[in-house]
Amino acid sequence: MRTGSYKLGIRENGGKIADLQVSLSRPAAGRRLELAPTGQDEPLYRTYNCRSLSMKHGKARGYANTGSVVVTARRAIFLLLKGPNGKGAETFTIASADREELTVAKTKTTFDGKPKSVDFATSDGGSISVAGASDQLTRLLSSLAPESVLSLGQEAAAKLRTAKAAEAERKREEERKAKEAAERAKAEKVALAAQEFQAKLGTQSRQAPVSVTVGSVFDHRKTWRYRVAAPPANCVQAFANAFTSGGGVLLRAKWNIKRTSDGAIAVYAGRKGVIAMATAMSQTATAEQDGAIGSEVKFEILGRDGDHTLCVMWLASNATRLGFVNDGRFFRPYMRAVEDQLRQIDPSVQVIKD
Repeated sequence: MRTGSYKLGIRENGGKIADLQVSLSRPAAGRRLELAPTGQDEPLYRTYNCRSLSMKHGKARGYANTGSVVVTARRAIFLLLKGPNGKGAETFTIASADREELTVAKTKTTFDGKPKSVDFATSDGGSISVAGASDQLTRLLSSLAPESVLSLGQEAAAKLRTAKAAEAERKREEERKAKEAAERAKAEKVALAAQEFQAKLGTQSRQAPVSVTVGSVFDHRKTWRYRVAAPPANCVQAFANAFTSGGGVLLRAKWNIKRTSDGAIAVYAGRKGVIAMATAMSQTATAEQDGAIGSEVKFEILGRDGDHTLCVMWLASNATRLGFVNDGRFFRPYMRAVEDQLRQIDPSVQVIKD
């Protein structure tokens, strides 16, 4: 911000102040001074009258009971009129700040939300406070909005449009690079998952087979991996179907299914059926069920491996009691049912539990 204090004889009609690129004029005797920019790139400007202005900039200080603010496409110019000094001269202070360095620090409003004063701050530590009529302050703030330069100068308008276009292009380039990086990372993740799946499949084939129907008492603690000749959406639906209709007769449970961007989550909501009635009669069973409610089984689509979809399922959150997973026996049949559902859409589905 640039500032200066000046005086003008009562009988003088005005003059130019070169260092601040402004001119002053008095239209007629007894009229207030009018401020205008003289910069060649400031052909258009708007003037707003104020009731009071105060300014701080380094050692410079200023206060006036009246004044005006001139807004151009490049800057804001503040005229602090101090009035006659008793020696036949009118004194005043002028402050000029480029729009880029000027920010609104605080706005005080009336009870109905209209502005009654605005505090501006400059990037070099200066400050200017403007008070006046609400309509004047409203229009002043509107004139200082970035879009206003479109109506205050062709050069500034072209500069703003160029800057906006450059910023938009920069953002598009950043988004393109981020998208490409995400796609590369996803492709690498799928390739690694496919390699690991084949390696684990070879190891599992050399081990003794375990009946899928019976399974293991630790199935709910394992990570289930699938390679399915079906689209990802069909695999997610198979998971949802399993937790909606699985469980058998005795170990039935309630599940809430939540879809995610890359799969689905089954949230345990408690037992149901005959077991639920028996649970209500046992404090231990009730405590175990209460501890299990909210447990989550996640199903995630890793990606496409050729014509196949790679997906994984695991018990993502749970509570334990004496080292055992609360209601784990109710989780297992539903987790096993996922393979049954996947086999309906791909009879040759490959499954690994580790």
